[in-house]
Amino acid sequence: MNTTTRLSGLTLTLPLALALCGAMACSSGSSSSDQDAPPAGCQRTLCDFEHDSCQNPAPADDCSSCWDECDTISPDLAAECASTCDGICQSEANQPVLDPCGDELTACRNTPDNAICVDDIGQPAPDGTPCNDTASRVSCQCAAESNDACETAIYAANPACQQCDDDGWFSACMSGTCLNEYADVQSCFSHYACTTIDECVQCATPVKTWEDCINAATIDPSDPGGCNSGSHTCWTQPYCNADGTSSS
Repeated sequence: MNTTTRLSGLTLTLPLALALCGAMACSSGSSSSDQDAPPAGCQRTLCDFEHDSCQNPAPADDCSSCWDECDTISPDLAAECASTCDGICQSEANQPVLDPCGDELTACRNTPDNAICVDDIGQPAPDGTPCNDTASRVSCQCAAESNDACETAIYAANPACQQCDDDGWFSACMSGTCLNEYADVQSCFSHYACTTIDECVQCATPVKTWEDCINAATIDPSDPGGCNSGSHTCWTQPYCNADGTSSS
């Protein structure tokens, strides 16, 4: 089984380097089916959860900009400017109101994301583990969709889950294993004078080598650096599979 660990809620990437895009896989819908229906009694699904973190772009306000410009021109041109602004404002008023976030939510209702209920995402697991099965499943799905806003929302809904991840097990894991691989990454970043993986595409190979090393440590039964046990203390299902599902 192809798995990666969940580190701070995300499938492993260079911690100080990566800026994930916020694209939502639910933006491309499919035909509705019973598999896309929420469980009976569910109030909120992953679609709603992702929608909460979606922000529509600010609408254009060319009308106000035009009048602001008129305030700065010669009085001799005021009448002509006012006429121009009237036309711009009328055209803008007739434009339909766009709601891309609403459109994405509607499309998401016809995807498997709508079958994932998130009602209990803020609750600890029955055994006290802060990040329960729902948080584990949603975290892996968000990571598979490269939706970092969704990941942030998990922690907002479940502060105890974030606190567990912030308590230092990942730092201990990093400091106890894969030191040579991490040094190679830092050396590459320093050589190319960059701070993010997007800036340092030349460093993709050492970054991948380091990621693979850390991922191997987190599923190693010998638990080097506390990488395996540390993850298990936070998440009931600490590993993200290639298909976006979670497992223990």
